[in-house]
Amino acid sequence: MIAESPRVTRGHGLLESFLAKKRRDKAIALIGPQARLDSLLDIGCGAYPAFLASVLAKDRVGIDQTINDATLRQFETIGVQLVQQDVTRDPVLRLESDRFDAVTMLAVVEHIPLRIAAQVISEVHRTLKPGGVFILTTPAAWTDPILRTLACLGLVSAEEIDEHQSLFTRKSLFNLLAKDAFQPNNIRVGIFELGMNLWARAIK
Repeated sequence: MIAESPRVTRGHGLLESFLAKKRRDKAIALIGPQARLDSLLDIGCGAYPAFLASVLAKDRVGIDQTINDATLRQFETIGVQLVQQDVTRDPVLRLESDRFDAVTMLAVVEHIPLRIAAQVISEVHRTLKPGGVFILTTPAAWTDPILRTLACLGLVSAEEIDEHQSLFTRKSLFNLLAKDAFQPNNIRVGIFELGMNLWARAIK
C-alpha cells in the first residue's frame, strides 16, 4: 500500500496537490472509461507518481528527472516501473515501439523547449500502439502572469513556474502535435478549468 505524498511537484505551493488531482481527473476522462488500458506511460510523472499509482493497468511506466532509488524501489512493489530521465536533455525514450495503450504528459510540455518537445512527441507516437491515445495538458499562454502572481503568494510552486520554457494557445498546441507525429484529423484540443488550462487528445 502506497500513501499519496503531499509533495506532488518540486517546490512548494498550497494548491499543488489539488491542481495535480484535477489534471489526473481530466486525463482519465480523456482516455475514456471504455478504453482498454493495459499499458500506460506517464512522462514527467514527478518525484511521487500518484497518477500511475491510481491507474489499474498491468504495464505502468513513469519517466521523470527527479526519480530516486528509494521511490523506484517503493513503486516496484505495486508493479510500477520508474525511469530516471530528463527528456529535456535526452528526448529519446528507451522503450519498445507500439507498447502503450496510452501516454500522458500532464503539465510537462511547457517545461521543454519547442524543438525538443517535438522530438519527445515523435517518441510518444512511436511507443503508442496503433489506436493508442496521447493525453497532454498545459497552462494556457494567457495565464502566465496569473501563475507568476500565484507563485509569489505561495499558492503554486515558484520553482515549477520559473522553469517554463514554452507558452501555448490551442492553435500552437495543435500545430506541435501535428508537426512530425500525429495526423491532424486525429487531434483534438480544448480547455478546462475556466480556460486556464489546455488539453490535447491525439490518436495514433
